[in-house]
Order: sequence, then C-alpha cells, then structure tokens
Amino acid sequence: MGIKQNHLDKINNRHVKICPKCKTKFTLDQLFYDPDIIPIGICFEESMPGLNCYFFNHEIDSCKTTFTVMVEAFSKFIQEDIPEAELIETSKCEGRCLRIDDQDDCSQNCHFAPYRSLLTKMREAKESRYMAPKIAL
Repeated sequence: MGIKQNHLDKINNRHVKICPKCKTKFTLDQLFYDPDIIPIGICFEESMPGLNCYFFNHEIDSCKTTFTVMVEAFSKFIQEDIPEAELIETSKCEGRCLRIDDQDDCSQNCHFAPYRSLLTKMREAKESRYMAPKIAL
C-alpha cells in the first residue's frame, strides 16, 4: 500500500491536517469553508513526485503560514466522475498543475482536472458563505 493510499485511508472528516505553525487541527469541512484558511493554488509537491496538493494560507494573525493537503482528500466534494488517467508530463497535459499561480481549470480528461475545478468552487464557497451582506443606505 502506497503513501497516498495510507493517508487517504485515514480521512473520514476527522482532523485531516494540523497547522505546522500554530498546531490548530482542521477537518475537511473547515479547510473547504473556513474564511481564515485561504486556498492559494494547486501544484505537484516537489518533494514527492506524483503527489498533487492544495496549498493553503492560514490567515489568522498569530499564524500566517502556508501548508499543503493532498487533493484526493477532497474527493467527497467532487460531484463529477474522476478520471483515472494522470496526464502529467504527457503531450495532453496543459501544465497547469506545475504552476501554483495558475488558477484556471484544466480542460483535459485528467485525474486532477476535477480537483482544479474544485479549487474554484472552494474559493466561491468561502466568499459566498462569509461575505457580509451589502446594506443599501
């Protein structure tokens, strides 16, 4: 059993991440919805080839650190089918998962394309859930 599968087997919306700086424990729902946890991108983890991660900033004043979580941990939030084929480093790959600053969706039938779309949905969920209502004066 690989590192990826061992990690995924432990995920069931219990605490899935501990902030490396302040040691706050997070569930998947907190990572998805909490306005103090900002998704900044998706990118392959350089230290572990084949491991695609979301990068988050923990924006509370006492912390201000960045951490990663495997994208596959968020599969419960994906409504569409997840393709099996990983197109990274193939001629079909758009290279989006190689650049953390690339925020666009991938148009390929790749395993990671739905996770790129989920990044947009995660940002929208945070904005819509926690934005203060506008008051007409």
